[in-house]
Amino acid sequence: MPLTDPILVWDVDDVLNDLTIEWLRAERPGDSGLYESLRDPRLHLGLGIDEQDYLASLDNFRLNGGFEAMEPRPDVLSWFREHGDRARHVALTSTPLRTAPVSATWVMRHFGRWIRTFHVVPSTRPDDDAPALDPDKEHALRFLALGSVMIDDRPENLDGARRAGLEAIRFPRPWNGGGNPRTALAQLTDMIRGASTTYTPEKDPA
Repeated sequence: MPLTDPILVWDVDDVLNDLTIEWLRAERPGDSGLYESLRDPRLHLGLGIDEQDYLASLDNFRLNGGFEAMEPRPDVLSWFREHGDRARHVALTSTPLRTAPVSATWVMRHFGRWIRTFHVVPSTRPDDDAPALDPDKEHALRFLALGSVMIDDRPENLDGARRAGLEAIRFPRPWNGGGNPRTALAQLTDMIRGASTTYTPEKDPA
């Protein structure tokens, strides 16, 4: 159903960008068909490697220029250019604290015209002793107390968003059932159709 003054909560990795595809190209350049075979959300199982080795390789990609060099998904960027002014936007990502600055910089560089809020739920790492404030995105959404729709590729995050009172849109990836991402973007367009075209702040009193 159409929303009024919507707040869209966007996952970053594998929604605004193609992190897994780009990482695989760097990590296993000769294995072009591997991405489509990743049917389990626990990607390390589909890759046949230890989970900690997988996470260490992914973090290395993030911290050593791979993440910074990624381009945003063209279809998502095109959607923002056409419809982004109809809503407010929040980035809600799970990434280690040490890689969060890289993610935040990337988001603001490519989507800062529309996304003004960046929130991180730190992915745990063995050497990270930071306080655990939000165990998952559902708790973060409840703390932030905002959001109309969440766009994410992880089923557990979408379920948590629904429990927190948001609509949820699955961004298709092999590990969540697949499909065409353009269908998800069209669904989002239908949901915000009729919302305010732009946000105009009130002027400060003279």
